[in-house]
Amino acid sequence: MKAILRYLQLVQGQIPGTDAARRLMRGQLQSMIQYFGYPLLFVTLNPADVLHPFTWRCSLSADRSPLPGTSLDPHLLEILQNINLWQTVAQDPTAAVQAFHMHVAAFMQTLLDVCTSSTNLHADGIASTNGRGIFGPLSAAFGSIEPQQRGSLHIHFLLFCYSFRTPAALLAHFIDNLALLEKRLV
Repeated sequence: MKAILRYLQLVQGQIPGTDAARRLMRGQLQSMIQYFGYPLLFVTLNPADVLHPFTWRCSLSADRSPLPGTSLDPHLLEILQNINLWQTVAQDPTAAVQAFHMHVAAFMQTLLDVCTSSTNLHADGIASTNGRGIFGPLSAAFGSIEPQQRGSLHIHFLLFCYSFRTPAALLAHFIDNLALLEKRLV
């Protein structure tokens, strides 16, 4: 019986959201804390899947032609006024998941300057591509994806920062880089 339960735990550990998968994640996080030290920041990213054009672009009903760059905002505004993204998400939940993936990848690459794939890490294993994220260089980022009650996804990040050991130093760096944040958000 113990062997069967052990095999069940091994199989369940590969299925996201199960107790066994959470147990494995806790082990990974404890290993990261031993290696990198305690994380400095806890960030939650909760993209609005029923309000964002990424969801429409990922849906099966979307026009696959590229959006014109010169009239992007008026073009999107016209399209978004004529569709109901609530209905799109209900009919095509994979569109919401793909849009969520696009949001997370854009957040990590553009704002944090972090590799989104472990195969693209530097030889030293550091997460930052070149240390130019809004929080400075990050040694690692750990994220856990959860569904909300209505089914939309959000992610909780733990960020392991190099440059800061006090909240005051982090706040000063963040204030000094507000122009960078504004530029990258645009």
